[in-house]
Amino acid sequence: MDATSCLVSGHGPTGQGTVYGGKDITSHSNIIFSNGGLDPWSAGGVTYNISSSLVSIVIPDGAHHLDLRYSNAHDPASVRAARALEVKYFRDWIKQAARAASA
Repeated sequence: MDATSCLVSGHGPTGQGTVYGGKDITSHSNIIFSNGGLDPWSAGGVTYNISSSLVSIVIPDGAHHLDLRYSNAHDPASVRAARALEVKYFRDWIKQAARAASA
């Protein structure tokens, strides 16, 4: 694929804006943005809820992907709470999809 094809098809350096909407993600749904307070780049993440299905979870004692790893006895309380909240969102979204599918 040549450079022109990449740009036209949305696969070039600016293609994500064309394909996914760039920074305007308000038409998206069911995304959790988890940010660990120990990550130096967390300030660049989404740190507030955009909508009821584009949610942010800030984990003060979290590090890179800690909430996505297997749990263990040394996990900070804030990481355990974030995992529980993530599961709550997943369950709610699955129930909503099931209701919509049966309607």
